[in-house]
Amino acid sequence: AAEPIVIELEDYEKVYYTTDGSVPTTSSDQYKGSLLMNTGYTLYRFIMVDEDSIASDYTEREYIVTSNEAPALGVN
Repeated sequence: AAEPIVIELEDYEKVYYTTDGSVPTTSSDQYKGSLLMNTGYTLYRFIMVDEDSIASDYTEREYIVTSNEAPALGVN
């Protein structure tokens, strides 16, 4: 079953992410609310882009979902 990931944005305008192990860019999928996480292993990499279009270094998180838990990801 898919589970949501929630990203809390503070000083950033946009978040982009990948799930294929590549480093995200502004051409990657854009986070728009929540991501559904399937049961099993997934590696997410994220960049945050501020209002001046300056991108952060990437952050990565690994998730293994084995139950109906809903993991939340906070990005500071």
